[in-house]
Amino acid sequence: MQVICGARFPCGFRVHDRYYAQKNDRFMPGVCARCGGPITIVEDYTETPVEKVEMVMTGSTMGELKTNN
Repeated sequence: MQVICGARFPCGFRVHDRYYAQKNDRFMPGVCARCGGPITIVEDYTETPVEKVEMVMTGSTMGELKTNN
């Protein structure tokens, strides 16, 4: 999975799925680190959203992706 800018006019931001977990002291989870828009979790190298996956917004696992059943 990858995380991309999900804004109406995306800025081109694309990172690996651990980016926000590794930099949770620098970037706010759920917010594009480049333009401040929303993020979207997608399949690798596509723009196809991954269903039932969301980013953890608080706590010790902030920035990680988790699967919702």
